[in-house]
Order: sequence, then C-alpha cells, then structure tokens
Amino acid sequence: MKKYIDAGKLSIGNLYQIQSQLAADKYSEINAENQLALSKVVLMQLMEMPITSDFEIEKPQLNEPEINDPNSTDEIYKVALNNQPQIKSVALKINGINAGLKVAQGGSWPNYL
Repeated sequence: MKKYIDAGKLSIGNLYQIQSQLAADKYSEINAENQLALSKVVLMQLMEMPITSDFEIEKPQLNEPEINDPNSTDEIYKVALNNQPQIKSVALKINGINAGLKVAQGGSWPNYL
C-alpha cells in the first residue's frame, strides 16, 4: 500500500483507512478474548471450582446421529411419533375427545328401563 502511495496511485487516506480497520480488528479480537476469559470465570464460579488460569473446556466427541432418508410424509410422521412426546400427547387427547363424543351421542339414544 505504501508503494502505491509513494507512486501516487493511491491517496494517503486509503492507508489510514486500512490502518484504522486493522486497529478495529485487533480491538475486536481483544474484546473476544476478554469475553472468553470472563465466561470461563463465570463457569468456574457456577461449578463452585477454584478459579485458575489453566481451566480449559473439553469438547465432547459425539457420534453422528443416524439420518434416515424419509421418502414420504407417512414415514416422517412415524419417526415423529416415536421421537416427539407432544405428538403422542395430542393423539391421546384426540382419542379422549372421540370417546367423549361417543358418550354424548349415546345419551341421545332411547333408554329402556
């Protein structure tokens, strides 16, 4: 950049702009490092551990979930039924409502004593 400025191809303003961007990036990097250190301190406090500078967080090795490629909406629904308790709950509520409807309809039938 300085060679271009010396040659007259660019203005000094471009150099100042790049230097300003570099300073802003360094500032952001330092803020991120400080935030990470503060987060580690908060985590150690929540875990009621002594605060040390050599505390590191270990990332667990997780197995990749098995992905089945469903071909139809019926297969997606079957997977959801097995995995989502909310869907089972709604299905049971629907069965209960249908039973209540049959009871109400039964009340309109003649009663022979």
